[in-house]
Amino acid sequence: MNQIVELQDGLISQCFEKGDFSDAFDFVENMVGKDVVYDMDKAADRKEAASVAYAVVRSKTAINKVGTQIIKGERDKFKKKEADIKSKMEVVQATLGTMAEKIRKPLTEWEEVRKAVDADIEAIKKIGLTVYGSPEQAVAALEKLVNFELRAASIVADKMYDYSSACEDAHASVDDQLGTLVQREEDAKELAELRAKQAEAERQDAAMDREAIGYEEPLDLTQEEPPAEEEPPAAASMIHPRPGGTVKVGRSRAATINNEAMNTLVEACGIDEALAKKVIVAIIQKKVAHVTISY
Repeated sequence: MNQIVELQDGLISQCFEKGDFSDAFDFVENMVGKDVVYDMDKAADRKEAASVAYAVVRSKTAINKVGTQIIKGERDKFKKKEADIKSKMEVVQATLGTMAEKIRKPLTEWEEVRKAVDADIEAIKKIGLTVYGSPEQAVAALEKLVNFELRAASIVADKMYDYSSACEDAHASVDDQLGTLVQREEDAKELAELRAKQAEAERQDAAMDREAIGYEEPLDLTQEEPPAEEEPPAAASMIHPRPGGTVKVGRSRAATINNEAMNTLVEACGIDEALAKKVIVAIIQKKVAHVTISY
């Protein structure tokens, strides 16, 4: 196709002299082949179409170069007006431009289709490579993939394998993530329920321990109200045994004795407070033979 450009200079000069470029247009058209059809499925035809279209563009450039030289006065034998020269150049540009575009059009369409498919493939791969933070995000990604998969039937044959493989890989990746995310949520829910049950059980055990040893909450010293006044000595006499009767013990006294017994176990036996508390509870509940607490 290079000969189109190389042989044109003399022909171009003649066309400018006559003011008619029909011969140049016919020459180019005959060189590229009139009504030639290229098979875009064949690599050789695609290469030939690109080469021919480029050659036509070079012909247009060559003619434009001569016209510019004439306007600048570098070719004195042409005495035509600048407006006439520019008018002819515009006709050349439009005619040869249309010819090059027509030759290149099937190849351009072929390339655009594959460019669009390549963009889809990259988008599909991105969906598969994304790390999702919730099941909802993964489900939304799967919905996008389904839309891509529905278009697979219309994909050009030479891109079908790459397209289908990308869809399969991305679908498998998102499916795996969805399974992991759902399991993670279920595990978190079960753990939260288990911890709630454990906390409730510990609360109930603590309440039973306090009840068993007569525990009373310590006085809140931040309160503005003064502590209750102690009972007069006459009222305290009620804790002494009556002849032939039983001892009536106040709740606060029982708690004080139980706490003293617990502290004694801690100091004397070197055990921790939790274990000492369990021993006191066992004694109160009469689970330790021959051992009682005197109130």
